[in-house]
Amino acid sequence: MRFLFSMALLAFSLSYTGYALYSLDLLDRADRLGPGFFPAIVGVLLIATTAANGIREYRRQREAGTALDALWRDVAEMTGLIALFLVLLPYAGSLLTIFAFTGLYLYRFNRGRGWFNAVYAVAFSAAVYLLFEVVLQAGLPQGVLAPLY
Repeated sequence: MRFLFSMALLAFSLSYTGYALYSLDLLDRADRLGPGFFPAIVGVLLIATTAANGIREYRRQREAGTALDALWRDVAEMTGLIALFLVLLPYAGSLLTIFAFTGLYLYRFNRGRGWFNAVYAVAFSAAVYLLFEVVLQAGLPQGVLAPLY
């Protein structure tokens, strides 16, 4: 699972960097650093770190002889969980959906730590909400909680 996740992150990093280089200019009209400079640097760093992590996970998986059936089951469960997140987001709102996603993810992949998982799900949901809604004012979906705020 970790190797597949690393490869998915590498694919995302390549896509992000390619899109940034394609859509944003590295230099502006005055030959100064333009809007594409920072995304390009971030993209190159993402590619380097995710590629190194993918190589390390591949070696670890090969040495451990991890069964592929369990990996594909984990991938299928995560795909279903992400699809559920995307379906629920407009209806339940960001706060409840992030809480449910985090809680279900931790329940599945961090078994036996119920209290930690519950506290982490609440704290993470609140932190994401505060960051994007309050600090960045990004306007997250409010869903069923819209009348409360």
